[in-house]
Amino acid sequence: MKRKVEEFLFTMLKMGLKTGQANKKAYEYALALLLDQERAGSHATAPMMERAVGLVKEAWTNTDIVHYCQAMLHQERARR
Repeated sequence: MKRKVEEFLFTMLKMGLKTGQANKKAYEYALALLLDQERAGSHATAPMMERAVGLVKEAWTNTDIVHYCQAMLHQERARR
């Protein structure tokens, strides 16, 4: 599941979303993945939401994502 969230977040960033927007979308995706594991008709619980936040935080430590964000930051600075 962690890998899926990492891939999703990376894809959102490569599509050009700002980090805040990508973060929100990744959280929604992580929560949806967690809900898919539950029985049909389940609702999101506080522990599930905390786990989704944790998955997104872990995704931000992925080296590919970190390097991509650093490269984008350098490109933006170079344009100025």
